Amino acid sequence: MKSSIGLGLLALFSLALPFFPGASEALPFWPSFAALIFVLIFKRPALGLTFGAICGAFYLNLETPLNTIPHLIKDHFLATVAGSWNISILFFTLILGGFAGILQQGGGLQALAQFFLKKSKEAGKTIERTAFYLGIFCFFDGLANALLVGRLTRPLAKSYGVSKVRLAYIIDSTSSPVACLALASTWIAYQLSMIREGLSVAGIDGSPYPIFLQSWPANFYCLFSLLLVGTVIQKSWIIGPMKRMETSEERATVAVTKKPISEPEIPSGTPPDRGPMRITAALSSLAFLIASLFVGLWWNGRSLAPENAGWMEVIGHADSALVLLIVSLGSVAWAIAAHWLFIKESVRNLDSAFWEGAMQMAKPLTVLLAAWALGSTLKDLNTAKSLAQLLQTTLSPSFLPLIVFLCGALISFFTGTSWGTMGILTPLAIPAAIALDPGGDPSYVAWIVGAVFSGAVFGDHCSPLSDTTIVSSIACDVEPLDHVRTQLPYALIAAAWSALFGFLPIGFGVNPWICLMVAGPALLLLPRILPQKRVS
Repeated sequence: MKSSIGLGLLALFSLALPFFPGASEALPFWPSFAALIFVLIFKRPALGLTFGAICGAFYLNLETPLNTIPHLIKDHFLATVAGSWNISILFFTLILGGFAGILQQGGGLQALAQFFLKKSKEAGKTIERTAFYLGIFCFFDGLANALLVGRLTRPLAKSYGVSKVRLAYIIDSTSSPVACLALASTWIAYQLSMIREGLSVAGIDGSPYPIFLQSWPANFYCLFSLLLVGTVIQKSWIIGPMKRMETSEERATVAVTKKPISEPEIPSGTPPDRGPMRITAALSSLAFLIASLFVGLWWNGRSLAPENAGWMEVIGHADSALVLLIVSLGSVAWAIAAHWLFIKESVRNLDSAFWEGAMQMAKPLTVLLAAWALGSTLKDLNTAKSLAQLLQTTLSPSFLPLIVFLCGALISFFTGTSWGTMGILTPLAIPAAIALDPGGDPSYVAWIVGAVFSGAVFGDHCSPLSDTTIVSSIACDVEPLDHVRTQLPYALIAAAWSALFGFLPIGFGVNPWICLMVAGPALLLLPRILPQKRVS
């Protein structure tokens, strides 16, 4: 009932806004704010972004308001989807979801877990490291990462004394952060699309892939989160509510922690005699995906780039959407062939796994479609020009990276959606960066993109509304709110580190690589400053 009233008030305000005195200055920004408010009320990012797009279309058709929906469908939904870039991105996302399904069906990552554990002399810490390594290997999708790694390691963690809340933290910290950084994942299609949308809103026709690559060292939250979880594992570091929640039954005793693993309890479906072949099939498929991506980008871009161009410029001239599509198709073919040749997996089973994995991407794609429509209406509303005029008189470019990160962190935490946050923030942040670009440095735009990604992942990592937070907790048999409480101190440490030693310095011109080289080792020293250890 309260939600319905909230929606009604939001809709009425959105309809009446153009008729308020002086409202013309607010109209270019309101679709984004309306989308954010909708997501906060209903926790539905696709519907929220669509509502924002409807507001934008309405403001573009004030003289003929009955034409709002036809205009939105024809000129913003259909026209956007009809582009060759967007069609390629849609198919790539579906195909890579199917690729993830094939890897899961083949059991190669399960066999890899068995390999790590058989080499262990210290059970508890090795199980934590195994969860961490598998999280890195499962770079191709955040949710698949959390489900697969949680399902593999939970029974082992229980047997060898690793607490459920600690395991959930490790798994969650290597799901979204890894997928956001990966050079080929179900995320990258959306990320590239949002970068391109932001450039389009700013009136610039540029390639998004070089910007994504340049944003990588400025994606401080994801990098520091991974570094922090590695430190937590290595130093057996425990702070805050996690210390209180690890009961005596969940803590590893000295006897258990030192116990060698002879026959680890591996989930069914991974025969020991086929283990090496399953690992070979999985790793060769992942290697083919990454290698063919870079080869494809270079091959496609070299004919269009200047004669003496560097590799980054060559990649920048490539049709990245087309390359991603071709590479994903080739990777699926390789994965099917590898699993059939190495482990004699039935092609029928692989076909079913492919379609099941592809269909799991259908819901995320609705967010992408809605974000495209919202970005299209913002472009026609000249939001970028209005934002530039506002920022040039009110904001120093030195603080923009920090402000973008903090805004993204707040939006993602209270909405629980990283993709929705990117869809709301990117079309605003990139034009702002271009308007405030100090000295015309093109790297500044990429650093702002890194701030958007970091802020978006913060909420996806620790919000009680986030799907990966919920999936990680369920996979480890932990109550979601208990997982949030125990994980939040670590997430806040990574966020504070990112803000103070990452986004604040780069705003004043410090190269992000220097920030990483200084702040990264300093983060490793935190257990010495706050040396609270669990019983071992």
